[in-house]
Amino acid sequence: MNKIYTLLTIILVFTYSNKMNAQIICDSTGNLIIYSNYNGGELTINVDENIPNLKIGLESYCFEHVTITGAYAGNVTGVWWTGYNSMNNNCSTPVPFAPTITGAVNATVDSITPMATATYNDPDGWPTMIMCYQCIFNPGALNNSPAQVVHFFQTYLGGTFRYHFTQYGCWTGTYNVSDGGNCCLVQGGTVSVNDVDNSDELFISPNPTTGAIGIRNYELGIRNVLIYDVMGQLVFQSNIQNSKSEINISSFDNGIYFVRLMDGDGNMVYSEKVIKE
Repeated sequence: MNKIYTLLTIILVFTYSNKMNAQIICDSTGNLIIYSNYNGGELTINVDENIPNLKIGLESYCFEHVTITGAYAGNVTGVWWTGYNSMNNNCSTPVPFAPTITGAVNATVDSITPMATATYNDPDGWPTMIMCYQCIFNPGALNNSPAQVVHFFQTYLGGTFRYHFTQYGCWTGTYNVSDGGNCCLVQGGTVSVNDVDNSDELFISPNPTTGAIGIRNYELGIRNVLIYDVMGQLVFQSNIQNSKSEINISSFDNGIYFVRLMDGDGNMVYSEKVIKE
């Protein structure tokens, strides 16, 4: 009888453990996945699932080495790392003591941008991208909210949110894309770029453009326009006074830019990716 009880206990513990470690796919049709933590470390992402046009967002307080591998690693078209970039080596990560990304051989966007400006003004988050290590609404004064994290990577990488895997400790070993993440939709909430898209009232055209872009602003209180390049560097800033404005970007190099329209309080009201040809 004792052997039976012991066997049942083992089964129950194993089952409970699997439930605790089970991950979540927030949207199985999505193509944007995010990994964030505090300590950084060695993160190997095994792209073991055929997800076309896969985007990967990465954020940590300490530096991390990210390796993208797997049968479908070639599907990755964009990777972006941001965070505080602390040189604290809490995970005994080997040199170089700096964030690295390897394996994204087909990525057209491959960026390491420490302390990037947050694209979503969340009172429960920090105005620059520092770290996110837990899936709660108010993670603390020096953290980004999950909503900020998702919004940032959707702004710069595009795509539809699939999952967000966040934790405090070091990344160790291999993480399979098919296993998903802990999502952060129920407790933390996420804010998509589309949630602040007021395209019926405001739009930027033409896109693509060879010279100027026109901005139509009706009753959204737009006061400033900011333009960033794919490296996250601010390349243009100007006030907007009229309901119709034109910005000449003919001197810009050809490529992708991100236009953000801000209200008088510094909140982003609209964001759009613009192609300069």
